[in-house]
Amino acid sequence: MDIDSRLTGLPDIPDLPPGEARLLAEGLWSSVYRLGDGSLLKLVRRTGGGLGSGEAIFRREAIAYEALSDLQGTHFSLPRLLGHGDLESGGSLHAGWLRISAHEGAPLAAERLVFAPVQTRDAIGERIGAAIAEFHEMTTRLAREAGLKLGDTVARSIGLAAHRMGQPDERLMAERLAEAWAAELETGPLVFVHGDLNLSNILGETGTHKTFGTGRAQPGALGLVDLAESGWSLPETDFRHLENFGPMGEAVLRGYEARADRDVSMKRIRMAMAANALCTLAIEGHSGHPREGMRRRAALVHAMEAAGIA
Repeated sequence: MDIDSRLTGLPDIPDLPPGEARLLAEGLWSSVYRLGDGSLLKLVRRTGGGLGSGEAIFRREAIAYEALSDLQGTHFSLPRLLGHGDLESGGSLHAGWLRISAHEGAPLAAERLVFAPVQTRDAIGERIGAAIAEFHEMTTRLAREAGLKLGDTVARSIGLAAHRMGQPDERLMAERLAEAWAAELETGPLVFVHGDLNLSNILGETGTHKTFGTGRAQPGALGLVDLAESGWSLPETDFRHLENFGPMGEAVLRGYEARADRDVSMKRIRMAMAANALCTLAIEGHSGHPREGMRRRAALVHAMEAAGIA
């Protein structure tokens, strides 16, 4: 098969279709290829620019997809798992591979949504909120039935970030955030969350009602991909990237609350955002221009204050 040079030298991956493998995206931990039959191959690296390990990330995603593969709702759909496997450590830079069906439609683009008419933005935001609510409802039931033990992604992120904090006061902020989040987890409710719902992991055609994948999803369904950070957590965890939705954020929350019939806690959302700011500082530190390091630290301080954590 005519395959991208990045795939050469790896152990055999069974049942790959013939044809060219085209690189679609590079992330902190993985590379995603479109294969000859239109399916996607995700290769997870052992080491990357993020927190944790490639092996743990790969196993978490494989476990989640095995339980939730090809789940179809009215407002969202998940890809179908076509296969996965470990890659031997000897000489391989990758921990494992996942092959999944591809959704039609591209990731939602922030630059287009910012300039879209208000009514369009609000409609898309409410669709996203409804999709998240339905995801929580359906995956929580299935994950409970499957006995999934995947832990809370926010607590895990805070713990991993804390080990990289170079300054004592930054470590103290991480400890206080961990304590505050643990107290919230105790009160619940816990649902099965996606864990990394940024715009790049939500597939859809803005302003249209696109049917995805096999066509069994209802019109208007959004494709949700990348379950590497999924697990049991508070519902607000899936709004940890809410600030990246810009002026659409309020509509996302409105759509969620209407579909879930529950209010979300802005305090908890701000705590999840603080965890994101902590991770950014842990990964990028004070590298680059001094002002960049100051900006990252200021973002963490601001997020902590907004969450009510001094």
